Amino acid sequence: RQEKYEEALPYFEECLAVKLSTVPEDHRSLATIYFNTARAYQQVRRFEDALPLYEKGLQIELKTAPEDAESLSLSYFNISAT
Repeated sequence: RQEKYEEALPYFEECLAVKLSTVPEDHRSLATIYFNTARAYQQVRRFEDALPLYEKGLQIELKTAPEDAESLSLSYFNISAT
């Protein structure tokens, strides 16, 4: 694990752009990309960039995940830690 988050950010952003061009804005797979991108921003202490991405991912999960989904609790935790 190299933890080169700053260098990875452009790749996360490109991945998000490509995925957004191929699936609807509320597609479940986008939640994962939003969360991974937000995590990278959080690791480089760019919390103002991380929080909106966590929130977008959470909104997708609220629409697409079962009500008892464990991923929802992790999403809420990540937002609270940002």
